[in-house]
Amino acid sequence: MILISFGFNNLNGWGLALARPTAPFNVLGLSPAPILMLIGIVLGQGFLLWTRRRETANRTPLLPLAVLDSPQERAAVFAMLSVVALEAALNFSVPLYIQIVQGRSPLATAVAMLPFNLTVFFAAMLIVRFYGRVTPRQIGRLGFGLCAVALIWLAFVVRNDWSSIPVLFGLVLFGIG
Repeated sequence: MILISFGFNNLNGWGLALARPTAPFNVLGLSPAPILMLIGIVLGQGFLLWTRRRETANRTPLLPLAVLDSPQERAAVFAMLSVVALEAALNFSVPLYIQIVQGRSPLATAVAMLPFNLTVFFAAMLIVRFYGRVTPRQIGRLGFGLCAVALIWLAFVVRNDWSSIPVLFGLVLFGIG
């Protein structure tokens, strides 16, 4: 997946077919972007083949393909993937902004990210208590709704001052989502 997305993200800079001067390397004059995408697809197919062989041999696979049998299970896997991607994006982009644009130290950045990280930690621990009373679908809808509200909130309150109360509240709200 990483090779596919990395190749796709660099198509403009490296070239669709022929390598541009901005490409880090070329393979016989060809752009590395589609080559990386092709390698990623081949590795993904190899992973699926390896998984099927392990299941056929009654050995434990890394990812049981039965997880993807029904549309509901596939939707749950994709929802979890998107939540993890949102969290990773925030944990990557916000510290970069704080350190590069604001020029703060790594320690100040860690303190600024503390509300978000603690909220994610406690929300992951405490959500188990709701399993008996709330369906997974309702939990998912509430979580995505909170994420959307929190991101909109952060978009309006971020003004190059990460110590302000509205920004910290937005990070906490996003973490709960």
